[in-house]
Amino acid sequence: MTIKRSTIEQRIKRGMTRENAESMPLQVVRVLTMDKVLDIEKEGLSINSSAYVLGVTAPALSAYIKRHKLSWRGKQAEIQKRERFVISQAKQCLASGVSESAVYAQMKRNGLSFSDALEKVIKSKNNKTTMSQCQSDFIMQNYKGMGCKAVAEKLAMPMLRVKCRYNYVLRKKMLHNRLDGCRA
Repeated sequence: MTIKRSTIEQRIKRGMTRENAESMPLQVVRVLTMDKVLDIEKEGLSINSSAYVLGVTAPALSAYIKRHKLSWRGKQAEIQKRERFVISQAKQCLASGVSESAVYAQMKRNGLSFSDALEKVIKSKNNKTTMSQCQSDFIMQNYKGMGCKAVAEKLAMPMLRVKCRYNYVLRKKMLHNRLDGCRA
């Protein structure tokens, strides 16, 4: 590949000699060696951090690791004695089956530490109950006649949950009726 005349001129303006400007390649290619990679691997850094230290891109380092079939210490959670020691917060969320955004929202709203927020999200996830169509129909049929409190006691649900479901279904029906009126 030939070097453009403008590139050579720019190099000369920066103080290079003509021979150096013509002989210097366009990009500096850093070659990974096994010694360098193994030295960094001993540190236990992630692939991204190790790539930064080595001066290469993360995909280049990842391809090198894959090509030479190396095991990377910082790559994933360690498993020792049948117990999983999760390293990152994202992996803790994944392991417990909750979304990261829910945990971070709890941290921000309530000023909690990560572990407390994770525990709170897990508890709220376990306490959530789903409402069947049969229960929803019962609420719609008996809400006005029996009242909110009686329906809630009958279904063994909080009154607020019954009231919210009733209002939700009413709004949904009203919106559906409006859309039908616009189409006609």
